[in-house]
Amino acid sequence: VLSVIPEYMLTGISNGETLVDGNMINFSFAGLSFVGDLCMGFIAYSIGKFFKFEKLKKAGGKTLIVTILTSIAVGVVVGGLTYLVYGVIFNEPYNLAPAFIIGTTAIAISPTATSSIIRQYRAKGSYVEKLFLIILCADVIAILAFTIIIGVVASTDVGTSLNGWEVLWSASKPFLYTIGLMFVGVFFGWILSLLNNYKRTNDSRIILVIGFIAIIVALCSLAKISALLPCMAFGIFYYNFAKSEALFLQLDGFLPPILCLFFVVSGAKLNFSYFTHASVLIIAIVFCISRTGTRILCVKGFGGIADFSRKDKKYLPLPTMTITSVAV
Repeated sequence: VLSVIPEYMLTGISNGETLVDGNMINFSFAGLSFVGDLCMGFIAYSIGKFFKFEKLKKAGGKTLIVTILTSIAVGVVVGGLTYLVYGVIFNEPYNLAPAFIIGTTAIAISPTATSSIIRQYRAKGSYVEKLFLIILCADVIAILAFTIIIGVVASTDVGTSLNGWEVLWSASKPFLYTIGLMFVGVFFGWILSLLNNYKRTNDSRIILVIGFIAIIVALCSLAKISALLPCMAFGIFYYNFAKSEALFLQLDGFLPPILCLFFVVSGAKLNFSYFTHASVLIIAIVFCISRTGTRILCVKGFGGIADFSRKDKKYLPLPTMTITSVAV
């Protein structure tokens, strides 16, 4: 609001140029954009302690079905309404690209806000386990769909110089990178479970986990994909390999200042000038109402498949209304 923080500090500079000794030099400047990526990596890793394979075998399958059905419904409803709003209200060509992008964004759920509140109240139990399973499944669907759609849109916008195979590779590359780095997360989880033995001090343990997360986030940044799923895979498989929550609890003591910085930077990125455009306001209102209403109806309607209790049907939709900053 006060324009105290320079915009380049928030968004970074990707293709800057400067004159050095008479020569024009290209440079990039990340600014504070890495804060969100790194924080999301920590949050995604910490979610791993809620996924014990033994428990998932008992109740995870039905919850997974409900989440898939709900995600499809939310994406179709929000994307369809966006498509109609662009075409009918603003008389713009019926372009599927924004409808697909906004529809997949609506599927995603914020693990950061949810995890922060759960940590604050130290909540545990079946409700929390179901909630994080829903978040994980929804974000997997959203991010994989989002990477495919963004790849397709980007490849078709390049021009007609690309042949069919080049377009296919350009569209599928983010998806393949995401899957590949998820396997890297699984491998790192196994390595960390071997390294984290009784001989190591608490300092060594926290350095190891932060180092592995930083490496995954850096690799994802190089590949230009979200670090959410690879870091989730890292945390989930470490927890199931090591059979211990000790390292997760230790990391919890490290997270508060990182989370604080993440929310401050996220808030500073909000540009109020966007809301001076009628199209943005209308799309935002349609997005919030349709996403919220569809998610509530789906959890209540499909909840019987997963044997959700009355309280689950009533309260599970509420935390899942927050939208993830990763997909945005």
